[in-house]
Amino acid sequence: MRQRLAGLIVVTLLIWAAAAGLCQRFWGESALIHSTAAMLLCLLPAVGTLAWALAVRRRSGGEQMLAMLGGVGLRMFLVLGLGLAAFFWLPDLRSTAFWIWLLVFYLTTLALEMVLMLLPEPAANSADRMST
Repeated sequence: MRQRLAGLIVVTLLIWAAAAGLCQRFWGESALIHSTAAMLLCLLPAVGTLAWALAVRRRSGGEQMLAMLGGVGLRMFLVLGLGLAAFFWLPDLRSTAFWIWLLVFYLTTLALEMVLMLLPEPAANSADRMST
């Protein structure tokens, strides 16, 4: 579980570094501010929902479905709510560019989360479960 959470964090940070570095060259410091805020606003709920989904992985189908659907709803609510709060409370984030970055990182972290959640368990864990 920790490896998958670390993978989500590391890959998101790598994508942010590449995208923000490139955009900073063309659009200046505001691109760095917008991308950093958007990345953080999307990464924190993504880590929480991935941890929740991985924690219920071996439980009943109903609990797994609740974690998946509830996680998506909770994540969307948190990202949009925090995004609106940041937009109104922080003058540097009052731009369309911030919302574009938020959409980019929301979709990026959602895709990463789904891939990491659907990856099969490592072979050692599968063999241990079969023998018990």
